[in-house]
Amino acid sequence: MKNYKIVRISPMGHMLRRQLYVDYPELKTLPYDKQCKEILNGFYAYSGSFSQAMKQLGNDCSELIYDLECLQKQWAKENNIFLEEGKRWQQKIIAEQLKKIQPDVVYIQGISTIDSLYIESIRDKLPNLKLIVQYSGFPTGWDRIDPNALLLVGTPYMVKQANDNRLDAHLVYHSFDPSILQNINEDNHKRYNFTFVGSSGFGFGDGHKSRYWDLLKLSYNTPLELWIDERELLRKECDANPFKIALLQDNYYNDLNYQVQDYPTAPCKLSYLLTPEKKHAPVHGLDYFQLLNDSNMTFHRHTDQAFGFSGAMRLFEATGVGACLITDHTPNISELYDVDSEIVTYTNLAECVEKVNYLLENPKEMRAIAKAGQQKTLTRHTIKHRCEHIHELILSRLKQ
Repeated sequence: MKNYKIVRISPMGHMLRRQLYVDYPELKTLPYDKQCKEILNGFYAYSGSFSQAMKQLGNDCSELIYDLECLQKQWAKENNIFLEEGKRWQQKIIAEQLKKIQPDVVYIQGISTIDSLYIESIRDKLPNLKLIVQYSGFPTGWDRIDPNALLLVGTPYMVKQANDNRLDAHLVYHSFDPSILQNINEDNHKRYNFTFVGSSGFGFGDGHKSRYWDLLKLSYNTPLELWIDERELLRKECDANPFKIALLQDNYYNDLNYQVQDYPTAPCKLSYLLTPEKKHAPVHGLDYFQLLNDSNMTFHRHTDQAFGFSGAMRLFEATGVGACLITDHTPNISELYDVDSEIVTYTNLAECVEKVNYLLENPKEMRAIAKAGQQKTLTRHTIKHRCEHIHELILSRLKQ
């Protein structure tokens, strides 16, 4: 079998689900196919990039967003699917969608409500199903992976974790879709010197603790501006939230040589600790990529649960659109980019502040790093490169 029918099942995530229909309430009135097309073409979270790349390889590929209630229940309505009260609508609708598509391969993005164990449990309804692929970019949920699935993971450390849990895993990093560049304004005007675009980690326990405190300190010691997602904070609510003065010790703002274990879990939303000119409403989809493109330099810090290894989507997104990326140094970062010539890394926050200020004072050097980083992403880390690798792994398993 050289080609196959494949379905990717992916999530959108809690914050993005809420924000999507706040930004575009008209989506709820559209038929399923139009809703799905608008969402995938808008580059929200996992876009249609995967299916487009797989189709270019000769495969029949479909995309399903299992946790977007309005979208999925619209499909159920159009297909006369009765949903029992109290039952998990996500699993019920996915099962019906897969029965209709009858794929050879089911590819699951992430480990959550829909996982390889669930797909295995409905295999009798899918007579054509030959392989389940499970992708995980987060180091947890090993007990929810079927041992017969083709397991792909996002960092080298996760390969080790999988092996420790008696699972075979293949390393497949995240990637960038170059077609994004055709959908944003790529003029050379950079509106922002130094940005962070993403989650502060508030509401996620200690998983983002280092990022939270790094961001607070950077906001007071560099020109950093932040467009942050925080749980229960929607774009329409941002302007309604007053600036709050929190009684934190001075060192929480100024000590750059701190030890994160000496600090508490995030005491409040980070936006409450930022001065008004530093904080902005969160952005998503193409607005997210446009803002990164408009940044001279952008910041990234992996979650503490990455166990000191690189692999986050933002690495490839930021460099892909041409921002100079500064990120935490990890053992595997040099496998992805040449440090200090394609990206910038730091080992502690004092070093980060020093490098940020130096590069902002030397814009020619900063632009050269950004250009080299973008070139590396476009030649080594695109969705086409990743799907070619995934395609070969799938073909190898199908031949067994």
